[in-house]
Amino acid sequence: MGGPVAVVTDSTAYLPDGLGGRLGVTTIPLQVVLGGVAGAEGSEVTPADVAAALAALTALCDGGCRLPHGAHLLITIAEEVGQGASHGLQEDVAEMVSLDNAVCAPGNHSIEDGVTIPMLDATGPFDYHLTRHLCRLCELHGIPYARDVFRYYRSDVAAALEAGAETRAALVAFGVDASHGAERTHVDSLVAVARLLCAHLLSPLTFPRWDREPQGELRDFPSERQPAPVERFGELPPDPS
Repeated sequence: MGGPVAVVTDSTAYLPDGLGGRLGVTTIPLQVVLGGVAGAEGSEVTPADVAAALAALTALCDGGCRLPHGAHLLITIAEEVGQGASHGLQEDVAEMVSLDNAVCAPGNHSIEDGVTIPMLDATGPFDYHLTRHLCRLCELHGIPYARDVFRYYRSDVAAALEAGAETRAALVAFGVDASHGAERTHVDSLVAVARLLCAHLLSPLTFPRWDREPQGELRDFPSERQPAPVERFGELPPDPS
């Protein structure tokens, strides 16, 4: 007596929505490998994320541009379950800019045809100086952008910081409708994100002299607005160690 038959295909079959479920066909996501890192097509590695990042890097390479600092492209494969960029960052990374989606919906200020620069996600605010540096780059280069806050949203930035990454961190996002469903993204938003990534990679670090050393005294931090006057609580007690 023969056993049951299972029909299985991979995501390159591009079955119409709902057809696989009606016919009992199981679809296994294709594993996409970028920079030696594998991820499931359509969920862990989305086309929009990769398109904007690779477009920026390709433009810089084709143009023969010399960056004022080193740069690494990190494509995570477990952002949806909270791990994200909790590993893979090198110790000397001074600035981390994560790329994700910005849901365009009532109550949000995200835009469909430009860059959205979130000020915080559910785990807390992003770096004050780096986010404003990105906003200034948008203004300087005529890139449409908006600021927003994502109170119910977690990004790769949170995973990296919670894992102990000592880096300034920010998030840039492309507008999306129907996130994690039949997603729709405007190509103008992807172009704007790629332009901002190029501008950021070609700009000096926010604090290049400060970042030459792995550590330093807080009072020597090169910003008049850090800490703010109302946050000056006096000298910290000496380290007992």
